[in-house]
Amino acid sequence: GRGLVLFLCISFALAPLWRMLLYAFGFMVHGPYTLLPCRADDLALGVLIAMAKRDAGVWAKVIEHSRALKLCLCFLVLAVGALLRFPQRLNLNSYGYTLMAVTYGCLFLVVISAPGRVLKWVFQDSPLPRIGVLAYGLYLFHNGLLALAHACVFGKEPVINGWPTLAVSAA
Repeated sequence: GRGLVLFLCISFALAPLWRMLLYAFGFMVHGPYTLLPCRADDLALGVLIAMAKRDAGVWAKVIEHSRALKLCLCFLVLAVGALLRFPQRLNLNSYGYTLMAVTYGCLFLVVISAPGRVLKWVFQDSPLPRIGVLAYGLYLFHNGLLALAHACVFGKEPVINGWPTLAVSAA
């Protein structure tokens, strides 16, 4: 209900602030990129989109404004391009990750609400979705398989310190 929407909006707004706080205390790389409160904007936006899709009235408004969404997506892609052209850590941590989240959210909305022929082919009919499923599966299991392989072959945790350990990691 409304409480969840309010919570998600607050989480979305606070994520860049959490990233900037970590940045100010010297945690410039991994913390702002990986910690959940710092990436809550992505999660909150995804949940809000899912809630919009499930609400017929809200989804009708999304469909009604699909042209505006496509125009917005064009500007967002340009903004991300400018951000990536001059990738400074401060820009990424302050607004960059949120900008990318909004861009992907807008792309997702366009693809599921009113894709044109090209977007429909790329995201629904091409090999890309199947490759994505495979890549996500590999991403989920690769650390466990890597640890298992190193444990079986070397009897210890994965550490690349020579050709043999590199070969096992690559396999």
